[in-house]
Amino acid sequence: MAWDDPTQEGPWTTLIESCLARGAFDKAVESALSATAAIPASHGLQGMLAFSRLMNRDFPEAEAAIESLWSNRPTDLAALTHIGLVATGVGRHDLARAALERALQLRPEDPQLQFNLATALRNVGELAGAETLYDSVIRRQPDHCEAHKNRSDLRRQTLDRNHLSELRAAIGRAASDWRGAMMLHYALGKELEDLGDHDAAFAAYDAGAKLRRRHMQYDVAADVERLKRIIRVFDAEWLGRQPIGCQSTEPLFIIGLPRTGSTLLERMMGAHPGVLAAGEMHNFGICVAQRIQRLEQRQSGDMIEASAHLDPLQLGDAYLASTRHRTGKHPHFIDKLPGNFLYAGLIAAALPNAAIIHIHRNPADAAFAMYKTLFNQAYPFSYDLRETGRYIRGYQNLMAHWHQLLPGRIIDVAYEELVGDPEGVLREVFRRCRLSFDPGSLAFFHSPDAVSTASAVQVRQPIYRTSVQSWRHYARHLGPLLEELETR
Repeated sequence: MAWDDPTQEGPWTTLIESCLARGAFDKAVESALSATAAIPASHGLQGMLAFSRLMNRDFPEAEAAIESLWSNRPTDLAALTHIGLVATGVGRHDLARAALERALQLRPEDPQLQFNLATALRNVGELAGAETLYDSVIRRQPDHCEAHKNRSDLRRQTLDRNHLSELRAAIGRAASDWRGAMMLHYALGKELEDLGDHDAAFAAYDAGAKLRRRHMQYDVAADVERLKRIIRVFDAEWLGRQPIGCQSTEPLFIIGLPRTGSTLLERMMGAHPGVLAAGEMHNFGICVAQRIQRLEQRQSGDMIEASAHLDPLQLGDAYLASTRHRTGKHPHFIDKLPGNFLYAGLIAAALPNAAIIHIHRNPADAAFAMYKTLFNQAYPFSYDLRETGRYIRGYQNLMAHWHQLLPGRIIDVAYEELVGDPEGVLREVFRRCRLSFDPGSLAFFHSPDAVSTASAVQVRQPIYRTSVQSWRHYARHLGPLLEELETR
C-alpha cells in the first residue's frame, strides 16, 4: 500500500478504479476486499467490491454483495449506482430499478442516472417510462447515441411518431465517433424497417454492421474450425467412456443461435408455476473453464481437448452449485444461453436428466435477424453477411452431429411451428420435459418477469407471425449470405 492511512477512502477508490480500467478484475476484487476490510462502514467501497466481482464474473458473490449492501439502506450515490449496475448484470432487475430510482432522487437531473434507470425500466417492461427517460437524456445530451438506439427499440415507430430526423442529424454529427455512428445506423435501420422502407433500412443496418466489422479482429475460419474440432473430439468413443453424471432434473437448457425465438420460448415455459426463467446464464461455460484450470496435468492449450477429460459428475455438481443463489427454490429452471449448443455433449454427460431444447429457425431469417442486431460483445460473425452464412453452416453441422451422437436426447423446436401452433408445440415440449402443460404459458406476455435480451420488447406482445420469411423483404441485398446458405 502506497499511503500511510488505510482508513482514507479516496486512495482505495483510485486503486480499484485503476485495476478496473486496465482489465485487472481479479486485482480489483483483491483491492476492494482489502478496502472494505480497512473501512467496513463505507457503502461506496462495498459497491465497488460488488462491481469488481461482477466484472470478474464472480456472479454469486456479486449478487450476495449487493443484497447485503441494499439491506443496509445505503444513501451514498456511488453505492446506489453500483447496486443498479451490478443488479442489472446479474439479472436482478427488480433491485436495479429500486436502487436507481433512489439514486435519481438524489440527483434527478443526472442524464447518466436517467439512462441507467431507463434501461432498468425497459427490462421490467415499463416501456413508456423508459421512453420518457431516454427523451430526457437526449434533450440534455443530443449526441448520446446509446440512448437514441435504445429509444428506437422500445416500440414500433409510425409515420406520425418516429425519430428519423433526429437520428439523421445525430449521424451527421457523429462522423468522428465510429461507435456512436454505428449505434445510430442500427437505430435508423430499425425505425425505417418499422415504416416499411426496407431498402433504406438495409442500407442503414449495413452501414452499422460494416462499421462494427471494420473495428474488430475476427477470423470466421478459426471459429468454423473450432466447431469442426468439437465434432472430432466429442465422438462416440468419448461418449462411451463417460461415467454417470449429476442426476438432477432441475435444469432446462434452451440452445441454438440468437434471434431464433429462444426468449419467446423461455417466456412461455417460464410462465409454468414450477419453472423459473433464469435468463442467459453463463454458468456452464464458466464451470467448464474453471474445471479445466484445475486439471492436474494439461499437456496443451487445447481447451476443447481438455474439456473432454472433465469428470461429468463433478462438472454437473459444480454447475448446479453455481446456480443455487438464483435457482435453488424452484423445481426447474431454464438456462437460456443460446451458445450452450457448443457444450451440448458435455451437458448431456454432466446432467443426463436435464432437458436440452434446441430452437431453430429458417436460416435466412435467423441470419438477417442477427445481422440487424447490435450485440454486446458476442457473435462477432454476425457483422458480415458471408461470415454469418459460414458460421451458420458450421453450427448446423455441429447440431447434426449432436443429434447423431445423442439420438432422442435433444428436443427440437422450430420457431415457425411455435408461432403457428403455440399450444401444440408447448404441450409436446412440456411432455418431453416431464412437466404438465399449463395454459398460463400461452399468456406469457402478461408476465411481469424481467427480460434483458434483444427481444425484451417483442416478448411483451402476444405472438405474431410477421417475422416468418421476413428475410424476403431484403432478398435483393443478401446475395453473399444466400450463396453461403444455398437458399434461393
